[in-house]
Amino acid sequence: MLRQELLKRKKTLENYIRTIEAWLKKTPDKKMVVSTFLLRNKIHYRYFIPGERELSVRNDKSLITMLSNKQYFRRVLSAAKEELAAVVCLLEKTGLTASEINHIHEARKRFITPLEEQAECVIRKFEEETFPSSEYEIANPVETIKGDLVRSWPESLIANTLFKEKIPYKYEKPFKLKNGHTIYPDFTIINPLSGEMYLWEHFGRMDKPGYRTTTVRKIKDYAETGMLIGRNLIATFDDDEYKLSEKEIVQLINAYFK
Repeated sequence: MLRQELLKRKKTLENYIRTIEAWLKKTPDKKMVVSTFLLRNKIHYRYFIPGERELSVRNDKSLITMLSNKQYFRRVLSAAKEELAAVVCLLEKTGLTASEINHIHEARKRFITPLEEQAECVIRKFEEETFPSSEYEIANPVETIKGDLVRSWPESLIANTLFKEKIPYKYEKPFKLKNGHTIYPDFTIINPLSGEMYLWEHFGRMDKPGYRTTTVRKIKDYAETGMLIGRNLIATFDDDEYKLSEKEIVQLINAYFK
């Protein structure tokens, strides 16, 4: 989770730096100074371009705004570069604990259960894992790009988008709830950045009252097991009027896994 948040922050800072540097290139090579004076017990400000003229708030508002932002963005640019350097340094250090197992002799490794595993190792084990199929028959199967048979077109859209975005997933992998019941979430996903597990459920018949009741109960069961919407449980919905789109799926993938 830490590495994922650091990577997101890195992208944000890099975007700030690119945007600000591009904007600064377009601004005039001018500097503005501000003086303060007191009139009738009220503070007032005067704006000057040294060596040129005084600016009028009424007539030169756009120029005052630009030059004020110029000073602000220069400070932000400097701070963003400093913070980015710190984030990059920290990113280089994250994962060191998980990587220590790589320095252990193979003869010893077989007797060790690592405290942490690198995301690549978790993904490899996940993709090699086999499990029994769901006990519920798929009445009208839809084949995905990966070759899975899923229950509906929206599920195939999710599966195909995950596959195209290179997000490792399993369809209807058994999952044991805290109450002891085993269920089959639509998608079990491994975050490629952190190696953490996520579940993705698509609730596709929300126009039906009985289905809505079942959905609420299922979400509560997940919450009691530690799977929470917005953290490690992704939920999408549709009904007769609203249909899930690939754009929405990509937005969720970017928010959770990139």
